[in-house]
Amino acid sequence: MAAAPARAEESAETAVQTLLARYRNALEARDIGALKRIWPALSGRQEEALVSEFQHARAITVGLGTPEIRSTGTGATVSCRRNYAITTADGQMLRTVTTMIMTLARRDGAWSIETIRHEAAR
Repeated sequence: MAAAPARAEESAETAVQTLLARYRNALEARDIGALKRIWPALSGRQEEALVSEFQHARAITVGLGTPEIRSTGTGATVSCRRNYAITTADGQMLRTVTTMIMTLARRDGAWSIETIRHEAAR
C-alpha cells in the first residue's frame, strides 16, 4: 500500500518536469501562445513585457537547474536556478541568473503555472 503514494508523487514530479520543459521551449521559441497554454494567468504588464522581449530578441536560451518540488494540496511550488540569455536584434548578449519560484496548480489532472517570480540568485 505504501507504493501508491510514491507512484503518485513520482507522476507529479514527471508532470512538473514536463511542464518546465514546455516553459523553457516556449521561451526559446518566443511563442507567447505556447506560454499562455501552460500559464493561463499570464496577462497585463507581464505578458506585454514578454511579447516585447520576444519581438526584440534574435535568440533566447534558457537553462533550468535541478528543480526543488514541494507538493501542496492542489499543486506544487517549484524553485530552481534559471539562466536566461537573450541575443538582441542588434547582437548584444544579455544574461541573467535568478532563483525562479513557480506556483503550479493541478486541475482535472492537468498542470499549469499560476505565478512565477524571480529572486536574485544566491
